Amino acid sequence: MIFYTFVPFNESKLNRAYNIRIYFLKKAFEKLGYYVYFIDGFYEERVNKIKNLWSLIEKDEKIDFVYGELPNLPFLLTSKYRVPRLLNNYDIKFLRFLKEKKLRIGFFVRDLYHLTNAIDKLGIIKKILYIYFFNLSLFFLKKVIDIFFVPTYNFRELFSHFYKISINKISELPPGLSLDISNIYHQKVKEEDNNVLNLIYVGGLYNTLELFKCFQELFNSNIRNIFLYFITRKEEFFKSNYYLKSVLENGLIKIIEANKNDLPFYYSKSDASLLFYKTFEIKNIYNFDSYNYGSKDYMALAFPVKFMEYLESLKPVITYKEAFAAKIVEENDIGWVIDYDYLKLKELLIYLLNNKWEIENKQRNIFKIIDKYSWNNVAKKVIDILL
Repeated sequence: MIFYTFVPFNESKLNRAYNIRIYFLKKAFEKLGYYVYFIDGFYEERVNKIKNLWSLIEKDEKIDFVYGELPNLPFLLTSKYRVPRLLNNYDIKFLRFLKEKKLRIGFFVRDLYHLTNAIDKLGIIKKILYIYFFNLSLFFLKKVIDIFFVPTYNFRELFSHFYKISINKISELPPGLSLDISNIYHQKVKEEDNNVLNLIYVGGLYNTLELFKCFQELFNSNIRNIFLYFITRKEEFFKSNYYLKSVLENGLIKIIEANKNDLPFYYSKSDASLLFYKTFEIKNIYNFDSYNYGSKDYMALAFPVKFMEYLESLKPVITYKEAFAAKIVEENDIGWVIDYDYLKLKELLIYLLNNKWEIENKQRNIFKIIDKYSWNNVAKKVIDILL
């Protein structure tokens, strides 16, 4: 098989969702018996890999199917210096060649940020260029791709509507989870203290104001035994001082910068995890009502890899009703789903502090879904669809 990506893959940076998907899916395909021809790098680096593989295929090297992961950036802008490659583009030529060889091709579309207010953060020129090259990139891809993979059902609906792609050519492909014996360490190492509740959040700031308001309210209520490990880039956090003062004063939230090797320690100290934030808002789209799936919140479309990382670490998840992850949490009873409201969160945290047996029950339920959501099953779904 061919595994196709459009940016350099760096195995040492598995704290990034894009690299995590590539790493575990590539391993899963190999575990299932496939030799993986891997194409990655900036455009200039991909050209040499494409030429070598093209030559092998012309010499009758057997390829079963092609799977790819699209980056945030339009693939036409993935040269080292972001110079558009339009004439004699080797990605386009190679994908057409593979199509002529009757190979089925499936690419994963990671996000639709350009359909949200996130795009407004770009200057007007960058915004116009981004949208233009995204649409142009998709124009070429639609001609060669058999199946577009997307993270969630809601994402599938929006992608199909906006880009006029048949719903039958789009398939859900959420991330997997990888639980090995070392993950049990997180559950076993934690010292049981029924008088303390420790939560963990891993990610960017986004709109996490409800989280901070919750812990300020706990502090104001003289509650001093519910804590949050807030794992993020400190540089990013200290730029955002609109809630910094209260966080530093109350001491219930610990701002920590941790790499992949450090994270197991903080997971081992935590009882449960938080997927309780909002990112972007979906723009108004002609003849499409995003409220059909409950919200214009982009988290209604997204399936964060961090959600699966929480489950890998056996940490039940607290999330809110509009988030797509809420559906998985409720269906499998692996956490708690509440309104996006800091007072509701406060109420739940106090309840869990006094009823820790509930956390243990949710952990047992996480074990039950390990096989269902494994990376091997993600890879098998790709194979079943593309073969």
